[in-house]
Amino acid sequence: MTELSTNISNTLSTLNQPYILPLIYASGVRLSTLFLGSMTPLKIKLVFATSFFLINIISVSMPGRLDGELAKEIETSKKTSKKISKKISKKTSNNKPLSPSPISIVGGRTLIAPAPWAFAIWGPIYISEFLLILLILSTSSTSPLFQTLQTVSPYWFLSNLSQALWCASFRTSYVLSPNPLSNISSPTYLTLTTLCLLKSHAVLVSSGSPWYITLPIALHGGWTSAASLVNINGALAYKLNSPTLQLLLGHLSLAAAVSLAAYVSSGGGGGTVPIVLSWALRSLGDGMRTRVKGKEGNLYGASSIGKIADLGSAITAGFGIWGIKMQRSDGVWGK
Repeated sequence: MTELSTNISNTLSTLNQPYILPLIYASGVRLSTLFLGSMTPLKIKLVFATSFFLINIISVSMPGRLDGELAKEIETSKKTSKKISKKISKKTSNNKPLSPSPISIVGGRTLIAPAPWAFAIWGPIYISEFLLILLILSTSSTSPLFQTLQTVSPYWFLSNLSQALWCASFRTSYVLSPNPLSNISSPTYLTLTTLCLLKSHAVLVSSGSPWYITLPIALHGGWTSAASLVNINGALAYKLNSPTLQLLLGHLSLAAAVSLAAYVSSGGGGGTVPIVLSWALRSLGDGMRTRVKGKEGNLYGASSIGKIADLGSAITAGFGIWGIKMQRSDGVWGK
């Protein structure tokens, strides 16, 4: 068993190359077009189940992602009670993680860094999606729900594939690589994940699907929307760009989050996505307050970003409440 696991790991490592991942995604897109034809309820069930249990769950459980290493760094710093060094610009020659990480709150360079508590949202996301898949698997084949799920199935499949490719590329070997294709890989795949999830949600809303069907995907899509902005800012932070450029991108990211919340709620997409964005923005404000208090890392504009994030959180929460009242199947979002 150990030998089999080693062989699988070695095979995945060989395939995990920046020029191979786009080929995998392109193959996935081609495969997803097969879902657009007439599919039986059984095939639709298999698409949803295999996408979630095989592609998604297995990929996110693979160790070595930068967020996992960052979590270890935070935990280590708490246990040792040592301050992280301010010298964040020195890269290691053997592709080991920078210490501290440019994407960390204390000592980091990015201005879009959520507080650790924000990641607790993954619990509700995966629990709700797990229950959703069980519901789909147990639904009678004669249910009209499958007409909608057939339309959703290619986007659901691609969202899980994109997240798997993000898991493969959100690693030190990519962000520290001199290859530009490596540098843009993780932001690209996470953004594709978001687009596919939001499209899935829009289709479900336009069909008038009940809340317990739309909620899991809205939670996931709302969070990856915020995570995509975090990832884009993090990619810039790893490339040692100017503080001015980092600040500009931070402001644009906050504006993008608020704009998306406004578009979803006003377009009849409901309140879940805006409320998740509000959660994310609140954590960004908390993250920057922690950095300013610790006086380590990139402080240029950190205080203003924190205040704007807090304001954006309040605004998007308002959009969320409004979106709950405005949700409708014939809105712009569903189209």
